Amino acid sequence: MKAGKSRLDITLNILCLAVLIGVSVYIAVTWRRIPELVPMHYNSAGVIDRFGSKKGLIALSIIPWAVYIIFTAIQFIPRSMWNTGFAVTDEDRERVYALSVHCLNSVKLTVILLMSYCNLTSAAGVGFSGWCVFALVAAALGTLFYWIGRIVRVGTK
Repeated sequence: MKAGKSRLDITLNILCLAVLIGVSVYIAVTWRRIPELVPMHYNSAGVIDRFGSKKGLIALSIIPWAVYIIFTAIQFIPRSMWNTGFAVTDEDRERVYALSVHCLNSVKLTVILLMSYCNLTSAAGVGFSGWCVFALVAAALGTLFYWIGRIVRVGTK
């Protein structure tokens, strides 16, 4: 199986694109109803601590797309340039690479979910729940640690 072409990777990329398209369409459709001043920054408790022009939502919408493009482009870097930090045998090389791509796609989805949530709350002009951001950040880190653990187990056996 080619890394990045597994059912898991395809599903994760479809979910990323669905979220990105959904948020972009929502902002475009509701643009006239979005107030001129929108929340642009939140503290760790989710309380709004800075407002800005609604045009800032355009930049906030571009950033998750850039994350998607960059994380996807990384998958096309030649495998010989990837470094796991430990020696990988020839027989495990493809498995470690595939797990690395799974990790990249999983983290990409959680980061896009977090950024999209922030974008939607800004467009709605409301603060957000600190627990929700904590949960999304914990999910991103948990996902990262899960896949790194799998990679290390395969690569060092």
